[in-house]
Amino acid sequence: MEQRLFEERTWNATQLAEALKERFGLEVTPEAVRQHLIAAGFAMSVASVWGTLEMFELVPHVGAFYIVLLWAVGIFVGMIVNRTTHGVWGQCP
Repeated sequence: MEQRLFEERTWNATQLAEALKERFGLEVTPEAVRQHLIAAGFAMSVASVWGTLEMFELVPHVGAFYIVLLWAVGIFVGMIVNRTTHGVWGQCP
């Protein structure tokens, strides 16, 4: 397993769920992994765009703690993506 983690390759949600189970004993479904990756990507994308606009004083300053709210919205977006593309809501076992 250790060797597979450091291989240069593209991971998918199923492989990440298997790696989490083998490495940490954490059982999650591929749908839950996908949902959290979408949430993290959504939150980081919005924060990056907002930060760039804020740097040029095009938008007002917003506290960094709002990233948690963006992540929560991203979880919802991930649920919708899972439902529309895979027919599941992303439940954990």
